[in-house]
Amino acid sequence: MKNFIKHSFNRKTRLAWIAALLGFGLAVWFGRIDSLPQSAYQLLDPIAPITAQDRVMVVAPHQDDDVLGAGGLIQQARSAGAPVKVVWATDGNKHRLKAERESEARSAMSELGLSKDSLVFLGFRDATLQNDPNFPAILMAEIEQFKPTIVVTTLAGDHHPDHAACGEVVGELQQQFGYRAYYFLIHFTNYPQPFGSDRHSYLLPPLKLINANNTWRVLPLTKEQLIAKEKALKAYRTQLSLKNPFLKTLLWSFIRQNELFLVKE
Repeated sequence: MKNFIKHSFNRKTRLAWIAALLGFGLAVWFGRIDSLPQSAYQLLDPIAPITAQDRVMVVAPHQDDDVLGAGGLIQQARSAGAPVKVVWATDGNKHRLKAERESEARSAMSELGLSKDSLVFLGFRDATLQNDPNFPAILMAEIEQFKPTIVVTTLAGDHHPDHAACGEVVGELQQQFGYRAYYFLIHFTNYPQPFGSDRHSYLLPPLKLINANNTWRVLPLTKEQLIAKEKALKAYRTQLSLKNPFLKTLLWSFIRQNELFLVKE
């Protein structure tokens, strides 16, 4: 824990972090709390600023993960003058909505300022990515061509198998290509908290994923960036209109004051 605090937070916030942990110790021990209090946001450092020298690739398992996890980051990268490419791994065709979801993805990215030339649809079958032997080689080819300095994707510990597969492959290729990897989380037990639409709250890591090996960083969003992210999310009409109240509530849970990334240098 000492090494984790030293590695993850600056000196001025370590004592505050320790105090927060002590206040939650017993509750966590008995399994009654699995998320940080909103005040813990102040303990998390921001990610390093993206510059014009960066090249940012977002690898999204499905058409909507791009906005949920990195809609603000895409905007900030563009504002910095960094080239951005978004790669969708699967066809999102679980409900036979492939064409609709691709069209929605283009509309969503247009809201964030990206043209169709910056978008790639790999087209792997939805919900089968983890068992597809061709995925690593196809993604590697995209990385070789674009030469990103930053790759943004879902965490290998995400509970959705397609999300886990993206995180695993990006992690495996990192040593070969030398990019920085930013991982975001979508599907995890009791995450995010508070659950549902709450644009004034912060996105914070689950307690179960806080340890000495995980360096969490935040990306604060401006009011304008948050509005644009919300507009982009609304482009995914098929997802928001599905007769699945949990999914709709989950999607709106990522319209928050910040985005959250586990950073691997």
